[in-house]
Amino acid sequence: MQNEENQDIALENNEETVEETNTETVDDTTDYKAEALKWKAIAERNAKKKIITPAKTEVPKPSDILKADEFKLYRQGYSESEIDLIMHNGGAKILEDKANPLVLGLQASKEQRTAEDASAKANSGSGLSEIERKYTEQDMRNMSKEDLAKLLPHAD
Repeated sequence: MQNEENQDIALENNEETVEETNTETVDDTTDYKAEALKWKAIAERNAKKKIITPAKTEVPKPSDILKADEFKLYRQGYSESEIDLIMHNGGAKILEDKANPLVLGLQASKEQRTAEDASAKANSGSGLSEIERKYTEQDMRNMSKEDLAKLLPHAD
């Protein structure tokens, strides 16, 4: 039994004591009205002395720069999807690296598109000779041999 009493006493002595700490908040003692009056007085004094503050130079916003790059790319013949791809991969400066796979792919697709546009613009008679463009087959059948000989000097 004595053993049990010693254990009870030991447990009572080992209890942790929790202390409450009160932290006091520091009140903001700044007098904002006084600060405002101070800065107003400084501004009035500067106005009386005619102190001119240096004018801020307008720095173009990054969005304006990006829009300018997009416009330049559009003028160079890139499609909207290609411009988006370029802008998401570093902007127009990425085009300076000619070994970049993205640039090579864009260049190939641009060349393909210009070739397709050129072939679409070509008329169907582009493979015809000058005489075939001027005269139809029916016109040439109705011409005399002398007129045909004048048109076709190599014909005998």
